[in-house]
Amino acid sequence: MPAGASVKRYAQAAFQLALEADALDQWGQELGQVAQASAEPELRAFWEHAKVPAEQKLALIDQALPDGQPLVRNLISLLVLRGLAGRLPEIHAEYRRLVNEHQGRVQVDVTSAVPLDDAQRDRVTTAVRGVVSKDIELVTHVDPSILGGLVLMVEDKLIDGSTKAKLQRLRRNMTTSGA
Repeated sequence: MPAGASVKRYAQAAFQLALEADALDQWGQELGQVAQASAEPELRAFWEHAKVPAEQKLALIDQALPDGQPLVRNLISLLVLRGLAGRLPEIHAEYRRLVNEHQGRVQVDVTSAVPLDDAQRDRVTTAVRGVVSKDIELVTHVDPSILGGLVLMVEDKLIDGSTKAKLQRLRRNMTTSGA
């Protein structure tokens, strides 16, 4: 089975369990907490190392989520034991997408060269809400390499209004026109 299919399958299972338990937010927070931690190379290496006993890996999960939902801990344990700990960020992202879809909300990833202040976040939220006619969950990222402007990812659509992209288009136009 392709890796993407397993990510969707695990996220769907997590979503169904959370929905049945009426704990969508708690599951999302706990999955997000572990997904963020699993993005760290040291933790991923620990979880994926064949010589680290399973008991130590599972004990670390229990320490990270001492008051967490037992089923969340079980899911994370299963992923770790199956060597899928590195996929936790993707599973969490798919889980959030399912929750947003269920709640009539859309996630918008916004990348800017510098952090956005509250007023800028509000303007982006208002502008996108007017286009998609849904509630917006704004997730911001900072990437100085875009130089300026914004890059938006709305559902499966990429809107690249970055200065870097504009300069690249200008360069392409100048080289194709013979200038």
